[in-house]
Amino acid sequence: MAESFPIVDVTDWSVDLYEADGSEEKLWLSSGEQPCRRALFKPNTRNDTAEKADHWPEKLASEVAALFGVPRADIDLAIRSGRRGCVSYDVRPEGWQLQPGFLLLSTYLGEIHDPMDKRHAGHTLDNVRGALHGFGRPPGFGGPAAFDAFDVFAGYTVLDALIANRDRHPANWAVLIGPERDHSLLCPSYDHATSLGFSLTDADRRRILGGSRDWEAFLRKGTAWRFEGCRKVPLTDFARHALGLVSASVREYWLDRVAACEKAHFAALAARVPEMSEAARTFAVELMDANRRRLLDG
Repeated sequence: MAESFPIVDVTDWSVDLYEADGSEEKLWLSSGEQPCRRALFKPNTRNDTAEKADHWPEKLASEVAALFGVPRADIDLAIRSGRRGCVSYDVRPEGWQLQPGFLLLSTYLGEIHDPMDKRHAGHTLDNVRGALHGFGRPPGFGGPAAFDAFDVFAGYTVLDALIANRDRHPANWAVLIGPERDHSLLCPSYDHATSLGFSLTDADRRRILGGSRDWEAFLRKGTAWRFEGCRKVPLTDFARHALGLVSASVREYWLDRVAACEKAHFAALAARVPEMSEAARTFAVELMDANRRRLLDG
């Protein structure tokens, strides 16, 4: 049996910065080691159990992203002064800045883009593609060198469909701006905590998996509601739309990656995540496998 993913004690890591963005308490920490590692500590605030939590979905989603070939923030399960959570390691190369998607969209659209707008006005695939024109692929991307930023962003939408991540709002994707004028890249994917059925109880999971109607109804709830006009659009349909905006070779690349991620791979990763109930593991694996088939059958 594979060894469980470690839980890193970050109690002694020094505080670099209090994170102002978002609605929850977050700390930028520095390990103090050489080489020094900088990471955002995200404590569990809404729930902190083996059934419902933020840290284990974030970890499992990150490992699935790596399996799928999407560049993403490295995640470790963590504990700080007795509080459980995870650390998300800084995706920025030294000397680079991170610019969230809503700022990029504001520049592209020529108007203030409100990331809190309930209609998500302006947050469309066409606008994302236009705003990312001229940007390069993210650091750490191992796919074809010819891919540009939107080619990889299309892969982000496929990942979201796979893990049922409904939270790709314009502050949950970003670009990296380097010290030189022509240094501009899509940022690796990050913040995947609200995925994989994270908010369900184990009783809910067993009920949903036990009935075909309940299961199909749950799958339909996975929508791309963070994008304009997509409140009822399934994430799998949204991903296929994104793949329709890229070349045939890019589309084939991502679908081949989906085909290569088999159920056994998902199960092996889930088995390594501690502090996660067996029902949560089973549900996450079944969810990813079902979405994998929906993507390939579409």
